[in-house]
Amino acid sequence: MRVHPALTLFGVLTLLVSGSLLALTAYLFSEEDYQPLPGSLRFYLGLSALVRQAPFDLGTLPAYYGSIGDGNKPAQSQVSIQGPAAQAQAAWQDWERYLYQQGCSRTEARVSGLSPLAAQYLCRDQGLVVLERVTLPGDSAARVSLTHYE
Repeated sequence: MRVHPALTLFGVLTLLVSGSLLALTAYLFSEEDYQPLPGSLRFYLGLSALVRQAPFDLGTLPAYYGSIGDGNKPAQSQVSIQGPAAQAQAAWQDWERYLYQQGCSRTEARVSGLSPLAAQYLCRDQGLVVLERVTLPGDSAARVSLTHYE
């Protein structure tokens, strides 16, 4: 039985597309922890929208981090900004306002291991978010992180 050339071409294209999607999936999940650059494929597919859309207006670029989780460690997306203490305080206030706008509410439950300058939020249909500020030694700088546990 002879196969029509159009069917052969369709079959080859189907295999190529399927293989490409499989390779893309393997690439995205090949690293447990990653630091995607804004605009990259991993940025859009690996980080939660809550973290990707977090506002920053500080003149410094934020650092992004993601993890697919492992065992009892949940998947997480994080954005951090490091700078002078005044910038860190402004970032905290902006992100706290942003979380309230997203329907999150502050909770007093504590996750162990957080710094004293941390606040937890439960977000409607989105899980737990931790806003944390860490004072860096030496030059009155601080780092503020918004971490979304999925």
